[in-house]
Amino acid sequence: LAKLLESQGHVADAEDLLREALHIHCRAWGSDCPIRQGTLAALGAMLVRAERGDEARALLEESRAIAEKHGAGDEVVRVDKLLSCCPPGSVEERP
Repeated sequence: LAKLLESQGHVADAEDLLREALHIHCRAWGSDCPIRQGTLAALGAMLVRAERGDEARALLEESRAIAEKHGAGDEVVRVDKLLSCCPPGSVEERP
């Protein structure tokens, strides 16, 4: 649903939905479950596309740590590609 909302230009609604999902995943399965890792990556990717790399970086770093902990090499590679789009200090802060 978040991908559909984003594709229709409703980025704020998509972001709200993904953030709510993060809280639900954390309560249901803990903070380091693979399902939450995927949602962190999805939200981080959306923020990168929205040119909010500074916000995305923290989410993507957390996603990468969870993927690494669970031995999900493909996910680590995917998140690393996203992280390369938002190196530290490369994105101006939004007002």
